[in-house]
Amino acid sequence: MGREGQCIKQPVDEPINVSNWKMDDEFPVYPEGARDKSLFYSPEHSSHRFLVPNHRYLYKRAVRRHPEQFWTEIIAYHVGCLLSIPVPPAFVAFDDNNKTCGALIEWFLNYPEQRDKMRDKDVPTIGGASFALYFSNDALRSSAHPIALGQ
Repeated sequence: MGREGQCIKQPVDEPINVSNWKMDDEFPVYPEGARDKSLFYSPEHSSHRFLVPNHRYLYKRAVRRHPEQFWTEIIAYHVGCLLSIPVPPAFVAFDDNNKTCGALIEWFLNYPEQRDKMRDKDVPTIGGASFALYFSNDALRSSAHPIALGQ
């Protein structure tokens, strides 16, 4: 569908500052999961050549009690690459405005070549939850989740 399964390399000297990125009009604060998240649009022109221009990215902020936890998103992406599991790219990011760091995860829908094909509202659902939420890390941590229960 998008760039899942592609191993996009972020140079170690290029953390992404999202402080001047445009927030998503519909979900500036993303409502799902335990950690604070924001949906942003990447700039049309960026010095980060590995980013998709004018594309949605989910910024998952680190939390005070577990500041290093955001690294699990980035590590999971790299492990997925090593195992040839298609997962959305995840990058190291920070926000100068609120002095946070976190994982910047590429939204797996609405790539430029898909703009007229599939929209977020068209994502298939399982029991009312979209595939995006069904397979998210936050959903997998829930003991009531079918995968967590081994069903």
